Amino acid sequence: MHTGIDNRFWFTESRQLGFQRFRYERTVSYPARLQEEYVVVLCLRGTLHVVEEGASHTLRPGDVLIGNSFQWRASEYGAQGGCEGLSLIASPPLVRRACAMPAGEAPGVAPIFRGVRDGAALKRVAEDALSELDSVHPARGELLDALGRELLIRAVRLWREPSAGQAGGARMLPRRHFVSAIDYMQTRGKSEFAVEKMCADIGLNSADFNRLFRNCTGRTPLHVYNSLLAARARQALETGEGSVKEVSYGLGFGSPSQFTSFFRRLTGHSPTECRDHARPF
Repeated sequence: MHTGIDNRFWFTESRQLGFQRFRYERTVSYPARLQEEYVVVLCLRGTLHVVEEGASHTLRPGDVLIGNSFQWRASEYGAQGGCEGLSLIASPPLVRRACAMPAGEAPGVAPIFRGVRDGAALKRVAEDALSELDSVHPARGELLDALGRELLIRAVRLWREPSAGQAGGARMLPRRHFVSAIDYMQTRGKSEFAVEKMCADIGLNSADFNRLFRNCTGRTPLHVYNSLLAARARQALETGEGSVKEVSYGLGFGSPSQFTSFFRRLTGHSPTECRDHARPF
């Protein structure tokens, strides 16, 4: 255990749901990463700071925030004398069900949660979950699973309308078109990518595609593409696939300086910092 850090984790066997009890007695920062899961964060003591897609939030005791799926998120714990709290990690399908979203919608449909809420309605469930995390009861797993689902439902209810783009009658991008779009984004470098070209390949006009894609994800196609490209860049840098120069040209940037500016804007760090941070001591 690192000095001043006391974390405890639990996950279901399927990894669809999990808890983290966190306790920091010193300041600990985590750099921005593209997060695939949702996370419900309830602050119980001290303060913590979360930056998601450029929006900064400060949580104080009793506050709750839902970190969104497939967005860049950085965090800082214990900036003012330590902090303590509980996080619930949940897969997008579980969150969709908690929001009563139809199972047949396109896979990219994801509710978007903005801002910080008062978490008083979650306190009792959170306290029960914290107690079970420390227990050795034979039914501990079943109890934590049930508490996690209850906490998730209570949390999403605090955001009565997760996203203006998620209105009940909003049209969504058909599944086949959404999958084709993501495949296209994942295989195109910066100089190759254009929404108009992608729409032509898929067989939709760009105006319809942009509107339906945003209904599904809450973000524009370019925003999602840039997030995916930054994630590809981070993976290449962290796994040592090449120098910063080689990675920049490999991902279709016109110059290393253009790549550095792009990467810093999306992640808050330079490519060199990302590469060096991943190297073993």
